Amino acid sequence: MKRERSAMNIEYMNQKVEFSLVRKERKSIKISVNRDFMIDVVAPFNVSEEEIKNVVHRKMKWILKQMKRIENIIDINDEIKYSDGDIIYIFGTPYRLIVKKGMKNKVRIFGENVYMYIKEKDNYEYKKNYIEKWYKKIAAIELAYLYNEKYKIFETIYNEKPQLSIRKMKSKWGSYSPSDNKVVLNTQLVKVPKDCIEYVIIHELCHVKFRNHRKEFYNYVTNFLPDWKLKKEELDRYINI
Repeated sequence: MKRERSAMNIEYMNQKVEFSLVRKERKSIKISVNRDFMIDVVAPFNVSEEEIKNVVHRKMKWILKQMKRIENIIDINDEIKYSDGDIIYIFGTPYRLIVKKGMKNKVRIFGENVYMYIKEKDNYEYKKNYIEKWYKKIAAIELAYLYNEKYKIFETIYNEKPQLSIRKMKSKWGSYSPSDNKVVLNTQLVKVPKDCIEYVIIHELCHVKFRNHRKEFYNYVTNFLPDWKLKKEELDRYINI
């Protein structure tokens, strides 16, 4: 597919705003903001530069809102060295990691710190694998508990309780499979606030009745979690890719 890329800019509130323009065969103009705060514009070949600039100018409030959102993003998959001072998250709370050599592998939380006592203190893969196992152990207990608690809302509505599976997922927080009546929760959920976990669980349980994301589905979610939009906004701050 033929593409043309160029750098452009507009003036907004006495400031020069730069953006990257890619032309390709499409029907409309698309604007996005990437995680490096760069503005990317994709436009059809037959749209003039003046019209593109006008569209970007009209969308500046939205663009600034997206940049503000990106500022607040927390990447729970940021690569860390599992060394002193690294930040890890437990139910939305950031903890400073302190690594000590120990005769037995264990993790302890004291105040704002997570102490990892580990046999192979200088072995990155060894430390990473141990922390991941530790997270899985927390997930197996806490996510199962929260799931059982939230299912109580649906007990008189559904004939059969969906099975629960907990595993690491690459890009989803959760899913529902109607073929085997199973809810899957991502182990990474133990890194986000419990209010967000509550939203994911209720969202997936509502899919037992509604398989799509149409208006009826969200009305159904609202019945059980009136402030779900706020909890989704909070969850959207966390990047799980």
